[in-house]
Amino acid sequence: MAERIEDQLKKMLVDRMIMKMDPADIDENAGLIDYYGLDSVCVLEIVVGLEELFGVNVGDEELDINNFKSVVAIANYVRRHLAEKERDGGGTNPPA
Repeated sequence: MAERIEDQLKKMLVDRMIMKMDPADIDENAGLIDYYGLDSVCVLEIVVGLEELFGVNVGDEELDINNFKSVVAIANYVRRHLAEKERDGGGTNPPA
């Protein structure tokens, strides 16, 4: 069974943001900026991570903080992009 997008994102956040916590301890619904203290530079690092991990290219018009406010929000954003890629015939089945 494929690893959930949320779990992959939590691992990426811990690695890229050098968070001193277990990925499983990240609350998927908590605000990444408000609760975990991530800033705009961190959001750009997340964007790079999404491109590397999922092949999702984030356009300038999509740099809306609502897309990056929590792990759940990012996972939904990734799912939308993977579904669009699949619909357009350019991808594989999106992870769960």
